[in-house]
Amino acid sequence: MSILAVGPYYGDIEYELLHFNPWVKWLQTCLRPTKTYVMTHFNRHFLYSDAIMLPVDYTLTRNELKQKMVLHGDLSNIQFNKNVKEFKWLVANENGLKLKDINHYNLNYNSSRYQVSYYNKIFNLVDFEYELPETLKDRVVLIPEKRITESCMIEIYNTISKFEEPLVVGDLKCYLEDKNMALRYTSYFQDIYKLIIKCIIHAKVVFCSGHQWAVISNILRKNVFIWSNTPSYFKTDGLYHYNNISAMCIVFDKKTPIKFITKSIEYYMGGLKR
Repeated sequence: MSILAVGPYYGDIEYELLHFNPWVKWLQTCLRPTKTYVMTHFNRHFLYSDAIMLPVDYTLTRNELKQKMVLHGDLSNIQFNKNVKEFKWLVANENGLKLKDINHYNLNYNSSRYQVSYYNKIFNLVDFEYELPETLKDRVVLIPEKRITESCMIEIYNTISKFEEPLVVGDLKCYLEDKNMALRYTSYFQDIYKLIIKCIIHAKVVFCSGHQWAVISNILRKNVFIWSNTPSYFKTDGLYHYNNISAMCIVFDKKTPIKFITKSIEYYMGGLKR
């Protein structure tokens, strides 16, 4: 019997979608284990296939704002190492094995951004059940993450609104809180990431920054407009070779005039109308 155990993972959704999740899929493909155990936040279990999922502490999942890369502000290195040992013991005991018989992998609990090689990732999206209301389908979707200034995001929202009222959806790390329909959901902590991904799946076009939601949009070959200070990752023929001919990615950083992005949005939306 070959057992693969990965985790625990306490970090944010961005790092999980860009690094941890595709790394787990790569490990499964390479090792071909009889069983795979993954420990992460309970509201992200749907991102994994053919794995036995175990949740990290519920309170750490709910405290979304303290998740940063692989780290959590309420979890010390000492406690993390203790939790790793407990996870390994749990998997070993459940299968009647010794610790040395478990193939265990986890990311280092530090602020290093690049722990997983480009060559050790598999990007795909697992099918999952979540019923999206018809009123949220075939919409222009805006995910207003706090990666640029709030005034810039308001300009982006207003520019898109000239063509069509956007559906604003996002987690607690987003602007436009008064327009973000996800924040009004009573099942927010349970379903937020299912909701965002289903909105992308059924979107007419997606507007987002060059991070995890741009990756999801590209995997799905969606019409997507991306602003990023590292556009080489997200272009049609970029580093990860998404080959999404429906994507447009522009360079945008602190020095870029807001007029550049608004004019680019007008050009992109005009092209979709034609």
